[in-house]
Amino acid sequence: MAQNRIDQIVAALERDWPRWHIWVVHRVVGATLWCARRWDDTGNALNADTPEELVALLEQEASR
Repeated sequence: MAQNRIDQIVAALERDWPRWHIWVVHRVVGATLWCARRWDDTGNALNADTPEELVALLEQEASR
């Protein structure tokens, strides 16, 4: 996935989830890791293999 496209996805996720800091970790081996942590630094960091998986984790956290 091109960096510009990743930046666009991160920006869209941050618009949809404003209480969360969203970022990616580019691995040397394997796919990009999608991460999120609440801006108020409560709770655990979330890690997913895809942006869709990250959204599912964010939705799960929001329902708690």
